[in-house]
Amino acid sequence: MASSEQLKALIKSHISRDDGQFYSVAMQVAAHEAKLGHGKLAEELRDMIDAARPA
Repeated sequence: MASSEQLKALIKSHISRDDGQFYSVAMQVAAHEAKLGHGKLAEELRDMIDAARPA
C-alpha cells in the first residue's frame, strides 16, 4: 500500500491540478507495490496511469 506521504502527495497534486506530479507519485506507488511483490497490482496501476496520460 502507498505510504501516507505518497497519499498526501497524490491528493495535493490532484487539488493543485498538477498532473505531472500526480502521475509521478502514482508511478512511485506502482514501483513500491512491485518491490513488495505485488506484481499484478503494480501492472494494473501502471496500465491505468498510462491510459490516463495524455498522448
